[in-house]
Amino acid sequence: MLFLLPSHNPRPGLSIIRRLRSIDWIGVLLVTSSLVLFTLALLFGGNQYAWNSGIVIGFFVACGVLAILFGLSQLSFMPGQTKERRIFPMHYFLRKDTVLLAVATGAGSCGMFVAIYYIPLFFQFTRGDTAIKAAVRLLPLICLAVFSTVASGAVMSMTGLYTPWYLFGSNLVIIGFSLLHTLTPDTSDSAIYGYLSLVGLGTGSYVQLGFAVAQAINPKSETSAAISFVMQGQLFGLVIGLAIAGSVFVTHVTDDLIALFPSLPTSVVKDAIAGTNAELIKTLSPELQAQALDIIVNCMDRVYILGIVAGGVSMICGIFLSHRRLDMKNAAGLVA
Repeated sequence: MLFLLPSHNPRPGLSIIRRLRSIDWIGVLLVTSSLVLFTLALLFGGNQYAWNSGIVIGFFVACGVLAILFGLSQLSFMPGQTKERRIFPMHYFLRKDTVLLAVATGAGSCGMFVAIYYIPLFFQFTRGDTAIKAAVRLLPLICLAVFSTVASGAVMSMTGLYTPWYLFGSNLVIIGFSLLHTLTPDTSDSAIYGYLSLVGLGTGSYVQLGFAVAQAINPKSETSAAISFVMQGQLFGLVIGLAIAGSVFVTHVTDDLIALFPSLPTSVVKDAIAGTNAELIKTLSPELQAQALDIIVNCMDRVYILGIVAGGVSMICGIFLSHRRLDMKNAAGLVA
């Protein structure tokens, strides 16, 4: 990164101070605050606070207000705002294919990171793995995702066809997460590695294609804006997806474990779920330990439904994308 990659200055002749001043800091503050509040609302709702509590509702309301203000701040006619300066190209919402690319990229990223986050957690609870060993078990997903990302990019650069990758990849994602949804504490490691391989091969087939395709289907003068639009979709997919997954898992597993251990304080149960008191489950009798692991794994299985939905959203995007052959010479990321 430091010594081999070529240096590129998109705005030569401008000092660092002038470049910093050209950043849309108000837009950055508004979108970041909105995402943080949305994430907090999902994580606190049903956990620290009831869904109908004033705090959770306040978070959602504040998130919505900030999102509206962010949208308004990105309009070119607003004081101090220009097309070149804004961080989110609002006019791209009128371009069907670019919107679908951003949504598919976000859905693919959501699916990939749901697996990356919860599969190690599964192995830590059911196999007693350390954090490092549990992470190593993700290699089938990571290796297949890298392979399919490179392969899909190379083939698309030669053929100009991109929609088949969205359809092919999203089908594999749906199949992979459908199989992960059936996991039990006794599911063999080899079966899980196979399911992860399907998810990795599927998400890698299209999760990065949107950046190159967006460059190819939009004017060359708007390359940065097209990349920014798809990148925002990727960011939203990650943040919203993991926030929803965390809310679903924590809410259900807390309620079910408290029902199993009514005599234990709620804080102790939550510490066990978070991993700060992982020894709690090991101290239980074999029968209670098995029941607790069944509850934890069943609640994780609920999370994998989000991966199935992500695959379905990606497939719908692939179906409605314009089916055409692109001239990939305009997609700088693939020409290189």
